[in-house]
Amino acid sequence: MHNLDITLIAVAWLGSSLLMLPLLAFTARFGLVPLVDAVAELRAAGRARRDPVLERRLATLELRLAELSAASRAQPRPRYTAGAAVGHPAH
Repeated sequence: MHNLDITLIAVAWLGSSLLMLPLLAFTARFGLVPLVDAVAELRAAGRARRDPVLERRLATLELRLAELSAASRAQPRPRYTAGAAVGHPAH
């Protein structure tokens, strides 16, 4: 049997790791950037599409919200006594 020196194996492994990590990082960076850009472009294109039915429903909801806001401002505010809570009689 051959006598393997653990120190020699560790040095060889660390040396190859030091060379491989930057190479792996550059490969991942240049390989993933186009993929991430393509996904971002697809998401932006999906958001850019306009649905006329959805636009009409959203306009109707905004109009209804404005009507409700105006109606709530027109009503007088109820008066509360200090220290009175819901379900507790005022002293």
